[in-house]
Amino acid sequence: SLPIGHQTVVVANHSGEPGCGRVTFKNAAFAPAQCRELLTNSPVDFSKVAKEVRVSLKIPPYDVRIVRCSSE
Repeated sequence: SLPIGHQTVVVANHSGEPGCGRVTFKNAAFAPAQCRELLTNSPVDFSKVAKEVRVSLKIPPYDVRIVRCSSE
């Protein structure tokens, strides 16, 4: 069984245009049960492939997103 844990990342959009892309947590040492955007407290869709957790994001112009994937 994998340990309880989490990983958090901050992604900034320094452009005047909306941004979108994917964040990949490599070698995740836990099995994520959820991923959330912490500023809005919104759930974020994710997928787990082998030891990677992949999260797709859309970020408004000149804004940030803080994403936490956790096993709880």
